[in-house]
Amino acid sequence: MDGQFRAFCAARASWPRAEVDSLQRAARRLPGVVHCGVRGDIAIVMVQGCAAEPVVRAVHAIGGERSAVGIGLLRPGLGGAQLSIVDAEHALRVAQLWDVPSAHFEDSWLTATLLGSRPHLEPLFADIQRVQRDHPDLAAAVLAFADCGVSLSEAAKRLQVHPNTISYRLTRWHDLTGADPRTFASLTRSVLGCRTEPR
Repeated sequence: MDGQFRAFCAARASWPRAEVDSLQRAARRLPGVVHCGVRGDIAIVMVQGCAAEPVVRAVHAIGGERSAVGIGLLRPGLGGAQLSIVDAEHALRVAQLWDVPSAHFEDSWLTATLLGSRPHLEPLFADIQRVQRDHPDLAAAVLAFADCGVSLSEAAKRLQVHPNTISYRLTRWHDLTGADPRTFASLTRSVLGCRTEPR
């Protein structure tokens, strides 16, 4: 089959057969082609020619707002459809980990990919995750610093504190974790350690 496919996955626990049937009926009102089904413990929606947002709204209308949805990449052909299902399954794990209604694989691919390697990477993240639990204000400063283009002033604006406070918190983070967030490698490890820990 030709064309672009995108998959959506939700945990089957919140999708008994009747609700999958209801979603299939609701999907008939969406543009494009939409098919719903179940594979193992995952409910899958496969679409062609339909934007992501209407599908997510339809899933939440039937499964509830707390029914986490993973959204795969738009990919070509049947091989792409299969890959998009894998994307969506990985993104679903991120949505569940972060306790959010939905997660796009294109936005969370690194975290989604790392979750499968969690036991192997645990030594890299153990101190970071311990400090994040014990000092959430320090972790918030590191994440804001990363999200604001490593700008102390922008991170300070986001957290509504003085830039010196951000600087102090970054130094304290370094002292407690051994990871200096002012370097690329340690900032990356810090951010990923924080974001692979349940919220």
